[in-house]
Amino acid sequence: MQRLSGLDYLRGICALGIMFFHYNLWNNGVEPSNGVFTRVGMYGVSIFYVLSGLTLYHVYNDKLRSSWESVWDFYLKRILRIFPLLWLSITFTLILERHLPDPLVLLSNITGIFAFWNWEKTITYGSWSIGNELTFYLLFPPLILFLRRWNTFFYATLLLSFAILVHFAFNVIDPRIEFYEQWHAYTNPLNQFFLFVAGVGIGGWLKKSEMSSIQGKLILLFSFLIFVLYPTVGERVELATGVNRLVFVLASIGICIGVYKSQFKLPAFVNRFLLMLGHASYSIYLLHPLVYRIVNKICSVVGERFFTIPVLVVICISAIGTVAFSYFVYLNFEKYFTSLGRKSPAKISLDGNR
Repeated sequence: MQRLSGLDYLRGICALGIMFFHYNLWNNGVEPSNGVFTRVGMYGVSIFYVLSGLTLYHVYNDKLRSSWESVWDFYLKRILRIFPLLWLSITFTLILERHLPDPLVLLSNITGIFAFWNWEKTITYGSWSIGNELTFYLLFPPLILFLRRWNTFFYATLLLSFAILVHFAFNVIDPRIEFYEQWHAYTNPLNQFFLFVAGVGIGGWLKKSEMSSIQGKLILLFSFLIFVLYPTVGERVELATGVNRLVFVLASIGICIGVYKSQFKLPAFVNRFLLMLGHASYSIYLLHPLVYRIVNKICSVVGERFFTIPVLVVICISAIGTVAFSYFVYLNFEKYFTSLGRKSPAKISLDGNR
């Protein structure tokens, strides 16, 4: 459990990093590929995918069986984990936008089917990655079954997903074309699937390994230094193409392995704060654009009527507001639905009572 707490730390830090990446992007524009914010913004999501596969392995390796009841129980828990907050963020976004999007886009976002055919057409900022996760969840039961019973099939899936990633890096995404013009290709679930499969594999291979905490910390340090110091030149698209793509994918996986196999003895208040971030990471990820829009609007009105508020102050207020509001949503909204998921599907009623 101590090591899984480390995964919560990493999840929360990544959510915070992605939030600051967006705040910097919206105020200062896109940084080049050697910027730390740019790297965290892109590969923080990649780390989420690895952590998702790794965490699901830990939770479901001994629970998930090759029966429809077991598989349905898994899917129900994932639905209750993902959709309520997604719907809440969509509702907040529509209120702020004050108009409805195309009906087909709205329907696909509410039902989640955007994940399979229109993954970049999202209402909530950043929810393309949630669509990717939904795709991965659909494939998780056979993955865990392969890893448990037919390793050859799992390794074949791992190699195939890596080959697809290489294909996207070298043949699909072009470093000469603006990154946003290739957004549909980059956000394709096939381009990200290897990260999730690798996370599942890490759980299967390393859960009972005798790797020491010191070895884990050395892997973490080495991977982190590569992540930060590896030289790149040019725009952000360089991080998604060619050898650079492979380097950052492997560094992201290495960071997850390092944290997974390390034990951290932190001061109590640091531990509590990082666990809070980890628990609220999903809310932080989906709600930080909405909190920023509200704070920025209020500060703009204050600036027009009284005095100008510096951008750094706006960012600080938004960040504090995001963390506080996200943890509130986690405690009072997310936890309610995840607790429903722990009940037997046959015992869940519409009002949430047994």
